[in-house]
Amino acid sequence: MRPFHLLDATVDAASVASILERFQASRLLALDTEGDSFHRYVDRVCLIQLSTEAEDLIFDPLAHGFPEPLRALLTDKNRAIVLHGADYDVLSMRRDFGLILGSLFDTMLAARFLGRPALGLQALAGGELGVRIEKDEQRSDWGSRPLSRQQIEYARQDTQHLLPLADRLSHELDLRGRLSWVLEECALLAQKVPVQKEPDPDAWRKLKGVRELPEAGQRAARSAQQWREQVAAERNRPAFRVLSNEVLVGIARDVVQRGPTSLEGLGKRRGVGAHIDAEGLAQAIRAGLEQPLQKRKPAGPRPAPLGREGEARLERLKQVRARWAEVEQLDPSLFLSAQLLDAIARAPELTSASLRALPGMTQWRVRALEQGGVLGA
Repeated sequence: MRPFHLLDATVDAASVASILERFQASRLLALDTEGDSFHRYVDRVCLIQLSTEAEDLIFDPLAHGFPEPLRALLTDKNRAIVLHGADYDVLSMRRDFGLILGSLFDTMLAARFLGRPALGLQALAGGELGVRIEKDEQRSDWGSRPLSRQQIEYARQDTQHLLPLADRLSHELDLRGRLSWVLEECALLAQKVPVQKEPDPDAWRKLKGVRELPEAGQRAARSAQQWREQVAAERNRPAFRVLSNEVLVGIARDVVQRGPTSLEGLGKRRGVGAHIDAEGLAQAIRAGLEQPLQKRKPAGPRPAPLGREGEARLERLKQVRARWAEVEQLDPSLFLSAQLLDAIARAPELTSASLRALPGMTQWRVRALEQGGVLGA
């Protein structure tokens, strides 16, 4: 039986520091986090799981914050931190704790560069290790305390198989000459910065079924969505738990069919729970019906046309990318994403130095472009 440590509110700070110190001896750690975006409007890191080859640890940041021994453990560049689908963890820990991992290895990225058809941890653990991982607690309320036995077991399994999985995948990557590619991708990933989420005034337009509604219905949907967002923020509750998209659009559709009188008795409508201020919602919709729709806010300035030379360069880049994908039997976007294609096509010159300066560029991509005869074009 693997040793296990649960560092929750019942464990004092001195004991927490002592147990974290034990993990300093390991040069390889598996890491995962659990957040509560499914239950809160504002997401936060609720659990941090760590595993060595021999033991597991669950740390509760809601009880202990982010102590210095844990920061030292995760920022040491000489210690490899193995994660799966690291984007969420990297961004969440930087957002909540200002943490930048010293070194990381993402098993999902590794599987992508090996061309694995299924990239989820459950599929990879089963296919590579013959291990069954349960996902019953995936949408659990990780901010609730105390943790249940099922939550603890779920959290442990998410890290205790990562190290053998990373070992297997990295060995195959090395044999195929792709390990350095993945390590460069992981280094880029470790530096990702969370973007401040801004309210989207056009979010209502993305609701399924809204585009088919006449203007009165769209006005109603806009007002209901904005009311829902405000209530969700005030209650720190996910918007869909205040009012589902289906119910919201259904209310707007009824306004089209029966007019504002359909808003009377809104609290009795199926899907509008007792936690809803039905009259407040109805008033918001009535007021919104009097406000004309605004033109959709542009996402940003349109890029300048590439021009004849840029278009020719873009076409050549696409050909090089297609040949690379055919040779490597990998998704072409792993080599050059749409953003990189556009950036290279617009570059004033194509040299190794100018390519390296582009965001998202890596040494292995520069070498592949050199081999493809792109530089100097």
